Amino acid sequence: MAAFAINASAMIYQCDKFNTTKQTCRLIGWSGNQPTSGKLRLPASYTHTDGVTYLITAVEEHALDNLTDVTEITIPAKYTQIGNVKDTYTVSATTANFNNCPNLKIFKVEDGSTIFEATADGALYTKRRKALLNVPARYDTLTGSFILPDECKYVSRDAFAGNITIKTLGLAKDVEIFDNGGLNRMESLKEIQLISASETNLSLKSGMLIYQQRVVAMAPHSGHIVATVPESVNEISPYAFYNVQSLTTLTLPYSLKKIGNNAFALSGLHSLTIPSGVEQYGKEMMAKCPDLESVKFESRLPMISDRFAENCPKLTKIDSPYPIVKVGESAFKNCRELKTFPFRGETVFSEDSSFYNSGIERVIFEESPVTDQFAGEYLFAYCRNLTEIDFSRLIMEYVDADMAIGPGYAANCLQLKKVKFGDYAGFWHYNTSDRPTPPAFGYSCVVDTIYLSTTSNVVSPQFIYSTYNGKQHYTPKVYATTTKNYGYVNVPNSLPIGNMFSAGNGATVAPLIYLDAYVVASPSWPDYIDYVVPDATYFIPGGTSHNYTLATEKGNKVYEMFGISFTKTSQNGIKVKVTPYFNAEVEAFPKVTDFAAIFNDEKTVYASEDGVMDSPLSLGSISKVRLSYKVDGNYFLTDYPSSHWLSTGIVMTEDETAAKMEGESIHFPTKSTYQVYSTDGKLLMSGTGEQADLSTLSAGMVIIKYSSSDNHSETLKIRL
Repeated sequence: MAAFAINASAMIYQCDKFNTTKQTCRLIGWSGNQPTSGKLRLPASYTHTDGVTYLITAVEEHALDNLTDVTEITIPAKYTQIGNVKDTYTVSATTANFNNCPNLKIFKVEDGSTIFEATADGALYTKRRKALLNVPARYDTLTGSFILPDECKYVSRDAFAGNITIKTLGLAKDVEIFDNGGLNRMESLKEIQLISASETNLSLKSGMLIYQQRVVAMAPHSGHIVATVPESVNEISPYAFYNVQSLTTLTLPYSLKKIGNNAFALSGLHSLTIPSGVEQYGKEMMAKCPDLESVKFESRLPMISDRFAENCPKLTKIDSPYPIVKVGESAFKNCRELKTFPFRGETVFSEDSSFYNSGIERVIFEESPVTDQFAGEYLFAYCRNLTEIDFSRLIMEYVDADMAIGPGYAANCLQLKKVKFGDYAGFWHYNTSDRPTPPAFGYSCVVDTIYLSTTSNVVSPQFIYSTYNGKQHYTPKVYATTTKNYGYVNVPNSLPIGNMFSAGNGATVAPLIYLDAYVVASPSWPDYIDYVVPDATYFIPGGTSHNYTLATEKGNKVYEMFGISFTKTSQNGIKVKVTPYFNAEVEAFPKVTDFAAIFNDEKTVYASEDGVMDSPLSLGSISKVRLSYKVDGNYFLTDYPSSHWLSTGIVMTEDETAAKMEGESIHFPTKSTYQVYSTDGKLLMSGTGEQADLSTLSAGMVIIKYSSSDNHSETLKIRL
């Protein structure tokens, strides 16, 4: 439980972790007015609402940041912990406080402290000056120099961060600096000098401060333009080249294994090659580099970290001969000149806003394998130049591998006209009462062409159209090719797009949907309602109108794109004849061309000029005819089961069919598992045996699916 108190200087302190036995607590924050004198004596105690006065012994991380008016801070003797400094042995610890205190000149520590000590000039150390913890932003130096005392052997990772007065820093060669010591966050530092000592942990090479095998820093205002990191180095500290704006060229060694956070951020680098040996990449490595144009990865497992090159206005190229493992959060956010990227299926794009407001023009995934992709939120949001997204070249590695599109995925991309999904795609969501899932393609969508394959999880509108540039009525073309996914997905022909489209702000949307599915399925099969989009017009394969009655019943217009007939040939095979339709009065009626029939996925026969395709197989051996064709130049497939042509008048002789009717029973060649459905998909009966008694069923057409013990399977359509 936290509580607040007001001191004499009108500062409000917040405390928690009240220990009623020891009567101690910790300081976790402040608010209110800072002392007008600029001198702040931190509170030694706090009187709680329970009437007990507690001794403050610890300060939480960042509890004393943003003291912008304070010039002097006095630390009570009973403070035994500030940030993660709680003893004099853990020399790598940092106070994690006093950030953004631009007027601070001096630290003082009350007599009796066992942990902290301040020197007469106002720097804060651990007891006996063993480790330097903090140097005030306006540390008082007449000469502009700071020489670390001989007894100080360690420098905290943030010790000098924010200092604006020191120009020259003197360090003994035996000092250990954790991370960067805040050196590159010193506003005026021009030179680092090394003072003789018996041990030599530190060295200076080409302006680089090196601790053993680690580059620690380069003075931000040293003026170095070109530098080469020695081959002996295997690590670059966080902030090591931060804000070195004069540095335009840097060569890294193949010995390098690790690069820390912000290592090159705000530097003047124009390009950087990251050698193959690097295994760890820090966050914000290249962020805010004003002149950075390109980055090349030589590693076999390149990783782009969070905010890697965020806000780099001139970045145009990311190059890697190997697939990038992962792209981190906001990695290229606001990189307005980055127009291309090596998009591949092996790369993980699960973090948010990776390309937010970047200059990406086309997201075209290279032909590459994909296991699963879980796209982060707002991945390409506000990419004002983005015109196309294409996942179609991705190769599925296993059943139901997919690209899961995230909320706000390409929101507010006002040039995005074409989206081409891969073989299987879905949309993840988190709808809650206070946080609805944003549509993947925003509230001002202008997409006019969509290529879909099997989909799932379309639980809310993903394409929401709005009045834009005077346009109010939208008729996006949706080409849905789901048949090709048989064998790759658990629910082939799944197309639950019933609520995928919506409009607002006075706009309307009426999609034109071109389907190749003989019958649309969904995870809730045989409930087909998922595919019915309000006000949509459907263009479907020939001879399938009976499978799209729900759309008709819902008031949608449904047109067959071609006519198709099945007849028996004189050679006891099947003749398939197609006739392309065209209706000039129907908006965007498609052009259907390039017909071919594939019998049992084995023999392909291309249509003659009059649309005829004769099977090279005998009637009794054909279980499926797959029709391939192009719709407006897009490759479509439709599977026609044997039940379809049997229902059109083709009669098999007794030696042509394995299963046959005798009276009111159907007999199977051997013991079989069977299911009997109505034409609307309702399961009427099922069982196992050598025959099925259909006498209890009402007159009409039924579909029988069976699989025999010798692995023969067949689908029949029979009228009772």
